[in-house]
Amino acid sequence: MLRRFAAYLRAKQVFTSLLSLHFDGKVIPFSESWHVSDQSLIIKILNDKYCKCKYFFLFLQRKDKSMEKVTQIASYFLDRYQKQYGVVMDEIKLQKLLYFTQREAIIRTGELMFDVEFRAWKYGPVIVEIHNRYKSNDLKEELSQESQERWKECLDYVFSEFAPKKTMNLVSLAHGERSWIKAREGYGKYEKSDVPMKDSDIFEDAKYRQQRRASLPIRRAINSFYQQHPEIHRLPIIHGL
Repeated sequence: MLRRFAAYLRAKQVFTSLLSLHFDGKVIPFSESWHVSDQSLIIKILNDKYCKCKYFFLFLQRKDKSMEKVTQIASYFLDRYQKQYGVVMDEIKLQKLLYFTQREAIIRTGELMFDVEFRAWKYGPVIVEIHNRYKSNDLKEELSQESQERWKECLDYVFSEFAPKKTMNLVSLAHGERSWIKAREGYGKYEKSDVPMKDSDIFEDAKYRQQRRASLPIRRAINSFYQQHPEIHRLPIIHGL
């Protein structure tokens, strides 16, 4: 028993010493919540010469709250849509809402809301687990009150902004996301593919959207000025505005 506990402590010591590692060009800090994709981090640590023991692997193993969380978010959107519009939300719209929720969470907090992999399918980003659960009518989980309060502004924004739109309009918006475009390189617009989308590219999409929002008051002021002074020749659009 003592030997097992000693192995556990040694494993934990090595783990906590690797507080920041570089993967895919960015630093992934140690976090109790493990909200960032950590597969590469786990592989790196497990390959460490001090970590080749089953106790360390058991220490790293955790119940995958991330996937449970995204199924709860999906269930929340389905339930809210049913109550507000009186019909069942189609899967394509649900998948788009989940992608825009992930992007919005990054914009507002700098963090991912759920640790899942989006695939670049022909109608936009898709979470395969959600696809399977939707087909089997198995998205009836309850989102905790704590989570609803924590993400209220984010969830309310995504639902009010995107849920009323037609599904194919959301598809068009998703097709404009650089993360989807990059993952689909070499494929036709509506050609089938199952290519993973990188979290780092979704972060770039969030950064671009954040910059666009920050410049919105400036763009509105410019448009208002030219509307009030039609006699003035409009200057070329400034890149980034």
